[in-house]
Amino acid sequence: MDTPITEIARAIQEDRVVFVVGSGMSTSVGLPTSAELSIRLNEKFKIGLEAPECYDLQLVAKLVEIESGRDRLVEALRDILQFSGPSSEAHQLLVKIARKIVTTNYDTLIEEAVRFSGRPKRFKVIKRPTDCSNLTPPALIKAHGCITDKETLIITLNDYLERIAARDLLQTALKIWYSTNDLLLLGYSARDVDFLLSLHEIRKELGRFAGRAYAVVKDDNPQLRKVLESWNFQLIQRDVSSFLEELVDKWEARTEVQVSDVSLTVGGFKIDFGIVIGDVDKSSYRPDEIEVTWSDKEFQPPEQIASLVLEQWNRLLERADARKQDLWDGELARLCDYKSTRDKISLALQPTSYSCFATTNLLLDYPIVSRAEGEDRTIRELAGSDVFSPSSPYLANPLNVIAMLITADGFTFIPKRSATVYERPDTWQASVGGALKPDETPTSALIREVREEWGLDIKESEIQFLVLGINQRTGEPDLIAMVETEASLSQVIDTFSKFGEKFEFSNFETLRLVLRTLESFISSLRYEEWSQPSDQAALLLTLIRRLGMEAVENAFRRMGA
Repeated sequence: MDTPITEIARAIQEDRVVFVVGSGMSTSVGLPTSAELSIRLNEKFKIGLEAPECYDLQLVAKLVEIESGRDRLVEALRDILQFSGPSSEAHQLLVKIARKIVTTNYDTLIEEAVRFSGRPKRFKVIKRPTDCSNLTPPALIKAHGCITDKETLIITLNDYLERIAARDLLQTALKIWYSTNDLLLLGYSARDVDFLLSLHEIRKELGRFAGRAYAVVKDDNPQLRKVLESWNFQLIQRDVSSFLEELVDKWEARTEVQVSDVSLTVGGFKIDFGIVIGDVDKSSYRPDEIEVTWSDKEFQPPEQIASLVLEQWNRLLERADARKQDLWDGELARLCDYKSTRDKISLALQPTSYSCFATTNLLLDYPIVSRAEGEDRTIRELAGSDVFSPSSPYLANPLNVIAMLITADGFTFIPKRSATVYERPDTWQASVGGALKPDETPTSALIREVREEWGLDIKESEIQFLVLGINQRTGEPDLIAMVETEASLSQVIDTFSKFGEKFEFSNFETLRLVLRTLESFISSLRYEEWSQPSDQAALLLTLIRRLGMEAVENAFRRMGA
C-alpha cells in the first residue's frame, strides 16, 4: 500500500494537487505566524487586548484600522512582513514541484522563491478577482492579498465578511481548484481556524467532487489535529521542510523516466523522443544546475564494427561530394552517463567525432553488420535492449542542445533547413541547435550556436533547460531548452540579416506564442516534415510551458491527433 507521500508524489506528477500554504511556512526566516502578527500589532498600536483576544488578527486589525486608519495598518504590515533575504529552503522546494499554490500569507516569500529558481515568467500571481480570467497553471492565488498591493488585503473582520458576502471570482476560482484536485495543507495552526473552516465549508459543499485532503502538522498541535481529523483530512506528522524534502525526492523518482523508449505523447500525438530526466510540463533547470565532467578517453566503436564504420564514412564522403553537399568532420562531445539530483543534472562526457556519429547513430537501422550465415544486422539489433543506454558501446551519441528562441514580444522562430546541408535538407527544425564540442558546457554551446546561427548574443539568465531526452530514431541524447531573449522580433530579424551564418538555414517562419496561433503550431507539428523528433519536442515542450498543458492537449484533440 502506498504511503501518503507516495500518493501525493503521484498526484503531483498527474498535476492534481493544490498546495495550500499558511504562515507556518514563513517562520523559518523569522516572519511571524498570524497569532504573532496579531500580538505585534496589538503592542505596536497599544490596543490593550489580552489573551485570547490579542491572538485574533481580524479583530486586532479592525481596531487598528478604526483608531489609526487603513494606511497606518498597511504600513505596519509592510514593516513587519518585508523580508530582503533569500527565501527558505522549504519555499524553494515548494516551487520546484508545485504548479497550483494557494496562500493566505501576505508576504512575498513564494514569489521570491520563484525568482530564485530562475522561472519568474512561468508563475501567474492572482491577487484580485479580476486576475482570475486565466487559471492555467503554474499559478499562485494569494487568497488574502499581498503587502505589495494594499487594495487586495483581506485582514480585518469587515474584509472577511465583505469577501464572503460578495462570493467573488476569487472564491469561485478556489472552488474550481478545490473541486478538481487533492489538497495539501502546509504551515497552518489551530489559530487559523477561520480560514480552515471556510476551506471545510467549500469541501462540504463540493461533497463527492472533493478530492483527497492532507495536512502536514507537528506532534505538538493536538487542537489542530482534532479539528482536521473531524474534517477527513489525512494527517502527516512531520516538520514541513523535511516533509517537502522527502516529497521532492519521491516526485523526482517518479518523474525521471528510466526507460527511454517511452515516447513523448500529448493529446494523442506521439513524438519519437523519450524523456529520461525531467517531465513534460513542469521541469526546468538553470544553467548553473547543469553539471558537466569530462573524460580524456576518446570514444572508439568496438572492433566488431570498426572497419565497417570506416568503410561507411568513405561512402558518405563520396555521396556528399556527388550531391554537392557539405559533410563536415570534427570533434564532438559524447554523453557516456547522466544522473539527476534534486538540484541539478550531472552529465559525463567524452570526446567523439562526427564521422563516428554519422556512421553509427545516423545508420542505426542500416544493415552493416554481417552474420556468419550471410544475413545482415543493424546496429540497433546488435545493441539489443541497451541501444539507448549511455553504457552501450555501439553509438557515438553526441550530446545536442536544442532550443526554441523566444523574443521579448512573444514570437518564436521555426527555420527550414538549407537544401545543401548533409543532414535532412529541406526539413523544419527548432529555432537553434547543435552538438557540444570538447570542453564546452551545454550553456556555452547554446550561446555559441545562437551567435553562429542568428548572430545574436544571449545571456545565461535567458536560458532555461527543460528536459534531457533521447531521439528514438537515432539514439542521440538531446538537452531541450528555451531561450527567452530581451531582443524584440524586429531586432532578432535585423541581427540575423546582418550577422547570421545562413549555412544551415536562411528562411524561417515566425509565430507569436499565444492561444490564437496554437492550432497553427499544432498543424506544423502534425503535417510538416521535421528534421528530427527532438526538434518537434522542443516546440511542443515550449508550447506547453507557455500556453499550458490543457490548452495544448485540447488543440491536438480538436485537430484529430
